[in-house]
Amino acid sequence: MKAALTLLFLSTLALATVASAQTQAQTAAGTKPHVGQGWHELGRVHVRDNAEKDLAFLKDGDDVVEVRVCAEGNAIRLRNAELWMSGDKRQKLWLPLVLGAGECSDPINVQGGPIRVTHLALEYEAMSLGAEGAHLSIYGKSKDAR
Repeated sequence: MKAALTLLFLSTLALATVASAQTQAQTAAGTKPHVGQGWHELGRVHVRDNAEKDLAFLKDGDDVVEVRVCAEGNAIRLRNAELWMSGDKRQKLWLPLVLGAGECSDPINVQGGPIRVTHLALEYEAMSLGAEGAHLSIYGKSKDAR
């Protein structure tokens, strides 16, 4: 009887874990910005497992009013992020401490936008435990796409 209850408990726990993982995967997959929603990719950087500082040069960054970042491949621990714009303007971005694989930050309004964004200064590290690291994609939404 005790063995049967233990087996039933373990089966229920396994099913709950699988269901939770499927829900998280579906939720994460839905968070990546789509071009049809007015988002376009401004840049993409490779993130290694060791903490590092990096500068992501952005393309097609004219008239941007919102930005967001997305982790791909593995989770990324974010320490610091600063958006640089034309006229040497800068804006500190308040991002989650950790972005899970396939997750994106909430949209962040660009101060003084619409404005040309030129690059993003970052401090981060991948949380991939020896795998190939991760990628961080930076997306922007232009004023015309709102």
